[in-house]
Amino acid sequence: MLRERGLPLKLKTVPTSINKHEVFAMKRFAEEDLGLEFKFDAQINPRIDCSQSPLAVRLSPEEVVALDMHSQKAAEEYRTLAERDLSKAAGSREVGHRLFLRRRDEVIRVDPYGRMSICVISQQETYDIRQGSVREGWEKFLLTVRTSKRTRPTKCTQCRIQSLCGMCPANGELENGDKESPVAFLCEAAHLRALSLGLEIPEHGDCEFCEGEGQERIRESAVRIRSAEINVEDWMEPAPAFPVLNQGGLRSGCASCGAGH
Repeated sequence: MLRERGLPLKLKTVPTSINKHEVFAMKRFAEEDLGLEFKFDAQINPRIDCSQSPLAVRLSPEEVVALDMHSQKAAEEYRTLAERDLSKAAGSREVGHRLFLRRRDEVIRVDPYGRMSICVISQQETYDIRQGSVREGWEKFLLTVRTSKRTRPTKCTQCRIQSLCGMCPANGELENGDKESPVAFLCEAAHLRALSLGLEIPEHGDCEFCEGEGQERIRESAVRIRSAEINVEDWMEPAPAFPVLNQGGLRSGCASCGAGH
């Protein structure tokens, strides 16, 4: 019906520890039976109220990258992005440079309570349009947010595989309570993607995945992925998902303000 009316349709899923064994069955059904483009993205963030409970079903970095590399199209896209990054001069995100990268299609998010923010998952800086106006929020408040500068060096500052990571200020807010703090999960996945593609990673400061036990662990993981020792199509159905609902051991509340939700 959608195609008859000329409407584009694509299908996408989020692989989790609950459904990871079904991802490529979904892909085959979408592409071979329905003739539709199918994508997956394993990125899972904490909730916007700062609860970490969604991370209970997040795949490990090794599982995420094994899925990426099993898809030839995804692997080729990551290689193109990585080679573009590696061709650039170091220091493209120096202190004082903009924290938010400019998009060609700048967008805003307004929640049901009239709070405007730069994206759907960024909650630390909001503007109440009920007390002002959309124009003022866009032209003043969001302009200030979009042009905010990095205030300190981190291992992200000199990193040249940024596009394999996906780290953005909102990720830092949700997972660490600070928009400039690197997210270890994303960093590990980025390093593992690069090594799985056979790329060497230039040094970029004090990074736990570029030396010592952390580096050794992800190099061993990359070997398993490249040798197809990890066969994602052999993944078995996991235990029932209901225990995930018991999140007693996971933090709820805001890391930056300490408030519970």
